[in-house]
Amino acid sequence: MVVRDLNIDRAEWRVRIFYAVTCYHTEEIVGELAGVDCPEEIVKRVRGNLERCEMDTGFTYSNKGMRRTVMVIGLHSSPDEFLNSLSHELRHLADDMAGVLGLSPGGEEVAYLTGDIFGALSEDIRLFVCDCSCHREELDKRLKCRLC
Repeated sequence: MVVRDLNIDRAEWRVRIFYAVTCYHTEEIVGELAGVDCPEEIVKRVRGNLERCEMDTGFTYSNKGMRRTVMVIGLHSSPDEFLNSLSHELRHLADDMAGVLGLSPGGEEVAYLTGDIFGALSEDIRLFVCDCSCHREELDKRLKCRLC
């Protein structure tokens, strides 16, 4: 698992992203959700989803009052599936932030915000989609295991 903390200064928003998550990481994720006051019914649903150990999944929970988000991107079966999961979850984040910040959901400000978030995560994205040996070695090191 790779963990990334992202601070979005202009919105005073903090995001903790967990990449390459498996069922082994369930308790850590559940603990993080508790730390942002996630409702128990959502925690139970997330726990069940994590315990199934399915690939190509993810979820996002935002505590809008705290301006904190927990995002999970599970193990993926291909670079395309990683991008699909990440973009799906980032859309939820952008929608959550737009609501709090009073931005128009289809407006330019949300599009710029989304672009800024993707830009801040560009190195993370390269780790999971690039087949360059330099990135593969870095990902292997960060995951502390050998990947195919």
